[in-house]
Amino acid sequence: MATQGRVSEARTRLLGTATQIFYTEGIHSVGIDRIVAEAKVTRATLYRHFAGKEDLVVAYLQAAHRADRAGIDAALASTAVPADQIRAVARAITAGITSDAFRGCAFLNAAAEYPDPT
Repeated sequence: MATQGRVSEARTRLLGTATQIFYTEGIHSVGIDRIVAEAKVTRATLYRHFAGKEDLVVAYLQAAHRADRAGIDAALASTAVPADQIRAVARAITAGITSDAFRGCAFLNAAAEYPDPT
């Protein structure tokens, strides 16, 4: 049986691989087999950590939220002056959206791939 460290490492690799692919190519354009292959884990390992692709998508979006929130929190913590905090957040957002790696908002990209359930 794998140690907790190895299990965590595999989950991290799965989520990192899924994040890269989902963000650059879209959620529906990639299957579990590709994620498993690129993460260098087995399907059983994937299903040990995630019930299925939808759970992996949720984890991807939760991680994106945490990363976005951490960037905003860091910008806010950089100064105590409210006007400077607004400028710091604006600079952080600008740096993100002008990056060569920027491919749109992960949340809007994901929402665009799922039809309105009503």
